[in-house]
Amino acid sequence: MSDSTLALRNQFHLGAYQHVINQLSSRNLSSRNYEQDPDLLDQKCLLYRAYVAQGKFNLVITDIEDGANTPAELLALRMWALLLQFQTKAGAALPSRPALALTATGTPLQLPAEKLEAKEREVLEAVQTLLAEPVNRLNSRIIIPVASILYRLGQLEEALRVLAHRPKDLECVALTVQTLLFINRVDLAQREMDGVKTWSEDDQLALLLEGWVNLRLGGAKYREALYIFEELAQAAPVPTSKLLSCQAVANLHLGRLPEAESLLLEALAKDGDDAEALANMVVCATLLQKPADVRARFLNQLRDVAPQHPLVESVTQKEALFDQCAQAIAH
Repeated sequence: MSDSTLALRNQFHLGAYQHVINQLSSRNLSSRNYEQDPDLLDQKCLLYRAYVAQGKFNLVITDIEDGANTPAELLALRMWALLLQFQTKAGAALPSRPALALTATGTPLQLPAEKLEAKEREVLEAVQTLLAEPVNRLNSRIIIPVASILYRLGQLEEALRVLAHRPKDLECVALTVQTLLFINRVDLAQREMDGVKTWSEDDQLALLLEGWVNLRLGGAKYREALYIFEELAQAAPVPTSKLLSCQAVANLHLGRLPEAESLLLEALAKDGDDAEALANMVVCATLLQKPADVRARFLNQLRDVAPQHPLVESVTQKEALFDQCAQAIAH
């Protein structure tokens, strides 16, 4: 990967998706001569990943031809977009697959295939076919979307196994850490982070990774996380809603509620549909004892843009339990 593409990849991870799209759209990516220009496929993959991150799934699906002549790297991204499009349209009717995997009886971290919808099983089968080729299991441009698909389908153990094929690829390690943090294995996530420091300490993604882990370690690490996110925000071409939300979370843990609120409002001004900014705004408004209608407004907006968000599912579950208790008492 060239230095210019690597720089754009770092901006992608900092949440500057439109910046990445603008930069890559000005280049001629229509060629299919990938052997002559090795950087071409990296740039195409990065462009489509940025579109997926913006929720423009149909653009990716229609742009990437589903054919034998299409590189496996792009086919994997097309599958990723197909899955996200289906799950987004299903909305609240489709519970979070990773969350279900944690509670699946007898199958920890692995949601049984029979619990998946037909479209999800179709994508899972396509992914398994892709992984049947040994060379694909060593290609990080394939591993990242495939592991992301497996994660979204609740196949957490399989996602970790796929990612383990590239232990020195920073993106694979970052996704590994994200998965480990989700299943509350902070000890293993920290071990991965410590390993990264031996070979890629100064990379922006490595710093972002350290910030995530520090937020889960807590205590004095909250302040370290804040410093990391502030440093990354200064390095970004413009402060992104993602980095502003990261800073806000660190401030929330430090008890700096007004600072957190200001950062979250700035994040929402940049992207009013940012699910993480909305979720943290619900928490911040609650801690600041904002009026109930203000809190409800942010929560309802989150329900609209991300009905499968863990906070939405948690609140919905608690509301249902409250209603059950109320009915039991009434009778």
